Amino acid sequence: MPVEQAVKTGALSQAEWNEGLSGIIFFTLAYVMGEQKRRKAMGEGAASVAGGSTTSLKPMEFAASLQTSTAAESTPAETSSQPSSAG
Repeated sequence: MPVEQAVKTGALSQAEWNEGLSGIIFFTLAYVMGEQKRRKAMGEGAASVAGGSTTSLKPMEFAASLQTSTAAESTPAETSSQPSSAG
């Protein structure tokens, strides 16, 4: 889902997006500013500061790692077939 749509629908708040964007910029700059021979170590160090990792996944592996909705999550709660005692 594009970021603009996620913010518009409320799936992502503007504050969450701003925080994510700051992280993207920080890690990109940390990587680019390092000497070419040290970039991998710089990227790994920067990621570890935020509790992340630089493990690379192929596109299909990445897609498979994402959380997905299931029928059980989408199904409304079952209602009792017995009449309510409230009245």
